[in-house]
Amino acid sequence: MGKLGDIIRGKVKKEEVIESLTVSERLAPSPVQVEMDDKAKASPTTAYYNRTWLSRVALQRGYAINPDEKRVDGILAALNRKNGFCPCGGTGSQFKCPCKIMRENGICKCGLYLNIPDRVIGGSSSGGHIDR
Repeated sequence: MGKLGDIIRGKVKKEEVIESLTVSERLAPSPVQVEMDDKAKASPTTAYYNRTWLSRVALQRGYAINPDEKRVDGILAALNRKNGFCPCGGTGSQFKCPCKIMRENGICKCGLYLNIPDRVIGGSSSGGHIDR
């Protein structure tokens, strides 16, 4: 476990332990962050809408990401070209990714996220379909 393990073992054995860890020793970068850092070094123009952003949004909102990596890469590139507005929509605030349709109805028109078929719409349990 390294230095942290030594501190824990010392505390358990009731030994005097110097508890000083530098920030780099406390926080190891995630594999995703390492990948993004490597890509940023290779390309001087780093895009804001990238897989790190996508993973964060999906985790926070409970969305599943499309497993088709080529499609996801294409959509992320389009998001960067359109400053975060959905590639299949307009430029109003309702089209900022994830768009209003995805946020409210669980339907992703461009295919970045997987659709959520059983989402409750409007307080009813219609199984994801809007009754007319």
